[in-house]
Amino acid sequence: MAAVFALGDLDTSDRFLRLVAAESGVVVCGVDYALAPEARFPVQLEQILRVIGWLAASGQDFGIDTARLALGGDSAGANLALSAMLALRDGRVDLVRQGVLVYPMLSPAADTESHGLFGDGRFGLSTARLDWFWRAYVDTAAMLTDPRIARSAPISPACRRSSSWRPHSILCATMPIFWPASSPRRGSPTRSASISNCRTASSSSPAS
Repeated sequence: MAAVFALGDLDTSDRFLRLVAAESGVVVCGVDYALAPEARFPVQLEQILRVIGWLAASGQDFGIDTARLALGGDSAGANLALSAMLALRDGRVDLVRQGVLVYPMLSPAADTESHGLFGDGRFGLSTARLDWFWRAYVDTAAMLTDPRIARSAPISPACRRSSSWRPHSILCATMPIFWPASSPRRGSPTRSASISNCRTASSSSPAS
């Protein structure tokens, strides 16, 4: 796990991972993927996909129910979690049953109402700083239009229905100040969707 693709490691995420494990009662595995700018896309995504493959093949040795794997992350980790789920879907590799995206970092677009209102850095991250992190993750700015890297909505519009693909659910917890009032993404802090057909539904329960 890491923040904005370039900061953090298993030590900085340790308390969060332990809380998730304690509160949910599930086995939690942290992924210490390579950081930008020393490592750039698709290195991090490939590392996560290899970890998922290893867990699916060997997880039972550690008491993990490999038929009920979930993938989650916060910030850039949520971006990578969704990218990995989409990569598995497109490859028809049915390993992950659920995704959990916590304030996901999904779009580099800065021409939004929220950036205009809150992008000066008073909440800890400015528009200019965020742009640096996005560019540190890729070799060229043109790559930021790649749907494997950035999406203009929480669930990629490239999602398609497949009768041979089991439905997968995604729980997305957002921070409301990041969503502009005019955006169709604006709504309750907790959203759920199906990765197989993009049907969305909002929850009335706020994110914790």
